[in-house]
Amino acid sequence: MSANYLNFVLSLPKVAEAVYPDIHGLKKLRYNARFCLWSLLKPGVLKQMQELFDQPDLKTITDVNPRLLEKPLKPYVCLNWRPEQRAKKIYEHFKTLHEMYGRGFIDFYSNEGWLLAEIMDCKLLLCAGPEREGSLALKLTDENNRDLFTLAFNLSTTPHRDIHIGALQGPGDHISDRGEIIKSLTRSIHGLRPKALMLEVLLMLAREWQVDNVFGITNKGHIYQALRYTGSKRSSITYNYAELWTEYGGEQVSKFMYKIPLQPPRKDPSTLKKTKRRLYTKRYAWIEETQDLVKTRLSEL
Repeated sequence: MSANYLNFVLSLPKVAEAVYPDIHGLKKLRYNARFCLWSLLKPGVLKQMQELFDQPDLKTITDVNPRLLEKPLKPYVCLNWRPEQRAKKIYEHFKTLHEMYGRGFIDFYSNEGWLLAEIMDCKLLLCAGPEREGSLALKLTDENNRDLFTLAFNLSTTPHRDIHIGALQGPGDHISDRGEIIKSLTRSIHGLRPKALMLEVLLMLAREWQVDNVFGITNKGHIYQALRYTGSKRSSITYNYAELWTEYGGEQVSKFMYKIPLQPPRKDPSTLKKTKRRLYTKRYAWIEETQDLVKTRLSEL
């Protein structure tokens, strides 16, 4: 056993302690032991994450989001991604954002997130992604800071500059007025459904970031289909992702992924009846205005 490997093994309890600062008691012992075991099985994966977040500009991200270190050790974004692939995708995600914006993008990973745009009484934020479904998220919150819609994704560069969408979630059952919220939002943005709005904004980001391909997960490819997840988590994915991806011109490229065009198909308003023509003309104008707002906001980083 080399001295370097021995030092790595001896360091794991301290690393695990830092990854789960808010967990205590027996649960803490269980989580720490599990993390150490995963790291022993895939030492290269953890070392790649440590190399990434030991960089001075990026260390503050794990100070706020310590569980980033365990992301590649569990299912992440797509069911068939292996640990080494997950680590590479995550590494490229943060490296690419850092190359584009320097320290500016670190605000995405603050507790509050970073305001991208305001839509009626709602805020559209760029913020840390959920544990399993992406390293960055678009989140729509209302005036009471309730999470309404979340689109989680990862940005990578091998073999091309790609975005992989790992989840698109709507309001939880705890938001009792979610039906009225969805109706109100849809009316305010000229009939554009909120989940379609989230995809539209993601495609705006993709174009600004000169992304080559956007991929969306299928229900079969969602990480909750992994063997480790049973019961409520596996059955919690009730939304049919393929419907939205297909509506936006997406083509299924595997049982796990759809490829979504950067420029989605649009209806020609001149071919529509008067009422629909007015609605789609306003909707497309609003989308173009929002694209300009997103571009301006990103230029401020």
